[in-house]
Amino acid sequence: MDKLWQNQWFGINFKDFSTLDPNNIGDEEFYKKFYSILYDQFPTYDSLPAEWRKAKIENTQDIFFQCIDKSSILSIGAGTGFVEETLHSLFVARGQVPSLSAIEPNVPKEYWPKNSQYQFIQGYFPDVVKGQFFDLAYAVNIDYCFTDAEYLHFLRSILDFGISDLLLAGLDTMKHSHGGSIRRSFKNHVRTVLARAHLSTRKQFWGYLRSLDDQIILLTQAGFKDIQVGQHNFSGDSWIRASAICSDGH
Repeated sequence: MDKLWQNQWFGINFKDFSTLDPNNIGDEEFYKKFYSILYDQFPTYDSLPAEWRKAKIENTQDIFFQCIDKSSILSIGAGTGFVEETLHSLFVARGQVPSLSAIEPNVPKEYWPKNSQYQFIQGYFPDVVKGQFFDLAYAVNIDYCFTDAEYLHFLRSILDFGISDLLLAGLDTMKHSHGGSIRRSFKNHVRTVLARAHLSTRKQFWGYLRSLDDQIILLTQAGFKDIQVGQHNFSGDSWIRASAICSDGH
């Protein structure tokens, strides 16, 4: 697992609205300010960067084919809601619309899609959906904000809630080919040393980058048994389908 630092997202410089912290992930206030600027600059989905939309549409199509037989679906960490809007449209076009609920802790309600035909819930899993039933949960690239211990707790909480089918999509996993991970690990080691010495103030600590092996180990430790891995063609990001029930029914 590597650590990540960034100084901007969607072309929005973090230093313009926050003091960069190389040691700690941005808090709720950080994301509240960020999303306020984001929606000022990109007031509609169509105004978002074309390459970002293309990658998300592909992610959503892969999610759609993975959950096409499900009746009650939960999105955890829905962000802007772009994936959920696209997913709902795909189900409508097919003439089959399952129950879809989306949880998002950081995007203020005023920015959520208006008149959506699915349920948007502000807060954190599992507290805000207690008592509800879902036969599949998915999350798109949310693991970066968790330490290993936090991520393991999150994965276990999926099973504890009663959801036995999990899809992790849009995973920006570490690449091992051509020495890329070695170079990245060295660079991030240097950044870590500088951050601890409070010498690196130009970037915000963004979170963690895991390899596919890291993901599979943590899923297995959490109690998932049947684990399948694939790749999104356009972005090259990975997806993982994990179930608590093996393909042989055990």
